[in-house]
Amino acid sequence: MDNIQPYNQQDPELWDSQRNGSKLAFNGRPVRIKRSDCIRILTPMFAMFPNVVMSKIAIEQYVRLLRDISPDRLQAAVDAALAESEWLPTVAAIRKQYEAQRQRKFQDDTPAELDDWEERYRRIEWVVRDPFETKADRLARLRRTRRGDEI
Repeated sequence: MDNIQPYNQQDPELWDSQRNGSKLAFNGRPVRIKRSDCIRILTPMFAMFPNVVMSKIAIEQYVRLLRDISPDRLQAAVDAALAESEWLPTVAAIRKQYEAQRQRKFQDDTPAELDDWEERYRRIEWVVRDPFETKADRLARLRRTRRGDEI
């Protein structure tokens, strides 16, 4: 914590506090996107609303508050926020879309996909060797598996 500089003395590319030489976003998470990439993703959003005058400070705040999101996920969140918004999406709206996408990712594990994993596990389970199994027992189990008696 000793190496944290006041905000006005920091490198403008860093924006946020530093610990052990790693870049951290405002919320303590690692920075996952370069400033230039973040601006590249956000610029079309600002261009879609020409009646909203964005100051340099406002744009920099968007960048600062969204740097802990990876480029592909930020792009998806911005696109989703634009699709649902009549006005310029706020940082909060973009973050809500990001969190919703993260939640959907975990809910996409349908029972069919989980059953598939159980099937794969059963198929390789016979490879796990019982330390007390003899070679003859193992060969017999392998023959039963190949015939389909045991999965």
